[in-house]
Amino acid sequence: MSRVLLSAFIAVSCASAFGQQQPAPAAAGTGVIAGVVTGADAGTPARGAQVRLISTALRISRNATTDDEGRFLFDRLAPADYTLSATKPGFLDTVYGARKPGPTAPGATIHLVAAQKIETISIALMKGGAIAGAIVDEFGDPVFEARVTALRFSYVNGVR
Repeated sequence: MSRVLLSAFIAVSCASAFGQQQPAPAAAGTGVIAGVVTGADAGTPARGAQVRLISTALRISRNATTDDEGRFLFDRLAPADYTLSATKPGFLDTVYGARKPGPTAPGATIHLVAAQKIETISIALMKGGAIAGAIVDEFGDPVFEARVTALRFSYVNGVR
């Protein structure tokens, strides 16, 4: 009988030891990416902006919030290629190194090697805009279901 109990104990111990594998720890390193987020119009610090750092190779995404001077810091980074973006209410989402604002605009890849410190990143956020108003008839009453379209004039070869 004791043989049966010993065999059962060994089987349960082995199953729990081999059946439950611990997840691999996240890649840690000694690299640093830091910088500042400002408003593009006046160059004032963008306090409370959300900055996101992504590495698809390492499958990590980290977030930081800028301080009162618009500064952010990501430390203990493993060597990899990273993309960086910033967002703040009232401003357009911006990807670092992109020519145009927008969350899907192609930006610059930051190549970080072991123990490297990149502390000169600068992201300028452009203010967003809105068109607002009221459509009224000749008596000043609201017009319901009025169709409104915003258009932008452009010039091609000097012709509007």
